[in-house]
Amino acid sequence: MRRILFLCLMGLVCQAAMAHKDWNTQNVTIEGVEYATITAYKGSDTDIQVPKYIDGVKVYSITKLIDDTKGSTITTDQVTSLDFSKANYIKEIGANSCSNLTGLTTNIKLPKNLVNIGERAFESTNFNGPVDLSNKVKRLGDGAFGHTTGITRFVIPADIDFIGDNLLGQSNIPKIESKIIDPSRLENPFPDFTANVGDPNYNGYSWNPFLDVYNNPLGIPEKDKSYPELIVPEGTLVAYQNHSQWGSAYYGKSFKSITEVVSTSSFDKKSDCNIYVSNKQLNIKSDKQLKKVSVFNILGTTLKEVNSNSTNEVISINYDGIILVKVIFTNGDQKTFKVLSK
Repeated sequence: MRRILFLCLMGLVCQAAMAHKDWNTQNVTIEGVEYATITAYKGSDTDIQVPKYIDGVKVYSITKLIDDTKGSTITTDQVTSLDFSKANYIKEIGANSCSNLTGLTTNIKLPKNLVNIGERAFESTNFNGPVDLSNKVKRLGDGAFGHTTGITRFVIPADIDFIGDNLLGQSNIPKIESKIIDPSRLENPFPDFTANVGDPNYNGYSWNPFLDVYNNPLGIPEKDKSYPELIVPEGTLVAYQNHSQWGSAYYGKSFKSITEVVSTSSFDKKSDCNIYVSNKQLNIKSDKQLKKVSVFNILGTTLKEVNSNSTNEVISINYDGIILVKVIFTNGDQKTFKVLSK
């Protein structure tokens, strides 16, 4: 038993020593607890996994991933993957700390308890998928994801406190999803929030924080610009459209569309009617007898009309997107539902 315990302890010591060999750190004390701040990666493996502990100390932040003045043996363009998923104590990714990682072949896995992303933290880095920030993220620094490539969708957390200038500048992101319920909660949240997202011909002079549409000396046709789609929480569309920055005449033109997230199901308590879509099948269940069901797309085009004499109906819907379902009951009552068909 003692031999087994001894070998386990030796394994931990070896693991800590190896972690220390690969990482340059500086210890800091926060509220009486000692943490490690990563100042450079010194290993040779280009697939980098950030540890939870270094020499038994919790890793709290990173100020620089690759720094040859502090022992880094590889360059930023040689890093092929970056994984923070095991670094549960990391709260901060510092300014310029993970920039210019142009050789990444997989998407970056961010720490789940991250709170602060500093200025230009990921500038000019190559992502390979969505950036879905957890709701614990409170601050996004200026240009934190500027000039990036490969981001397929960028999700803004609901409880974010600060969004810096030019956050996604020139990053060609097709979808931006905001989970903020009240867009007016932040005072002047993003004066240059996504300056020129999707416009590779940006000339550097524009009043528009999303895309170069106000000042367009190169004469790029509006239809040829890569406008991002803005997706907002259900029930907030009007608030976003009326917001001085999200939806004003200048800012709003920078989005291909502003749409709200719609559920694949809906329930009306008064009529006790439940509607949901599953596998292209529109299911309607009600305590009241149905008379007629009409299905429309968001433009009002009729997709299906079904006469009924039942409390349940299953209707095939070969359509992707938001649909409006108008239900007329035999007692004369009627109700329109909005659901997502996919």
